[in-house]
Amino acid sequence: MEKGIYNSGNDSHDSVEGSLAAGYSDCFKAASLLPPRRKKPQAYQYFSYNAALLSFLSIAFLMGLSELPFFTYPEGRKIRTVFAPLNLRQFWRLFGPDLRTYNFHTLLVIEFADGTLKYREVPRMELLSVQERFIHEKLRSIFSHFLPVEINKVFFPAVARYYARANFDAENQPVKISFYFLYHETPPPDTKNWVYRDQSPYHTRKILHFVYRVMPSDLVSN
Repeated sequence: MEKGIYNSGNDSHDSVEGSLAAGYSDCFKAASLLPPRRKKPQAYQYFSYNAALLSFLSIAFLMGLSELPFFTYPEGRKIRTVFAPLNLRQFWRLFGPDLRTYNFHTLLVIEFADGTLKYREVPRMELLSVQERFIHEKLRSIFSHFLPVEINKVFFPAVARYYARANFDAENQPVKISFYFLYHETPPPDTKNWVYRDQSPYHTRKILHFVYRVMPSDLVSN
């Protein structure tokens, strides 16, 4: 009886050892499938990372200052030109300091030599489908973001000359291009009665923004 009990104990012990060995083997196999541990970064790597981060923050900070009155406009423009290849410039005029309190669109009036007037209304994004908005996005950017800004007035004649050439008529040449802004004040926010973009008030007010008298040389393609 004692021998049977002893043998039974050995069998149990061997079974446990076998199970443990199999478990260890599975663990080693699983560990071998894990990716190797990353080596601790060297001192030069820490230095490179920190130098790159500080350089980026310094340039971004300087670019931001160039938009403020700390620099004159020519000085700020030179700074932005130097760092232009990095593409770090961000226009913050959307958020301030002078927020637009009105909605508007641009109307071009082309006057010809015989007094005929031709009207060209820039596509209004709120009245277009999503697909049409993608098609006319470039026009929206020019006439809604760049043309209204005073600092871009140097480009106004180029836009006028483009439309003068686009409407060239040898027998009745365009003589004047006028840019008008048609606008209406933005309705105040009302949580109980939201005014959606396509339901905004009609642009019933008009202001003359820029007039360009077409010269004969403007109608000659280079």
